[in-house]
Amino acid sequence: MGIKATEFLRSIAPVGTDCTLIQEPENTIDVYGRTLAYMILPTGEEVNKLMIENGFAKPYEKFYCKRLPEYQELNLIARAEKKGLFAITKKF
Repeated sequence: MGIKATEFLRSIAPVGTDCTLIQEPENTIDVYGRTLAYMILPTGEEVNKLMIENGFAKPYEKFYCKRLPEYQELNLIARAEKKGLFAITKKF
């Protein structure tokens, strides 16, 4: 499933794509040391949102972000419509 998610990510943001990262001051790094940010494409589209609404990512609820409620809703829709990875499994 990780390979399919990576393939989708590369289809919307190929390697070398210039992106803008936007962080919330209170949420910059998770417990594993990974950077938390909104990734914005040159088109203005948000990678985080595209990944979730197409069923290739899900919101991580252990860290609150301002867009978490929207991400949760998009995740429920993607699951109901069996998009992306939800076409393979009910949860991941």
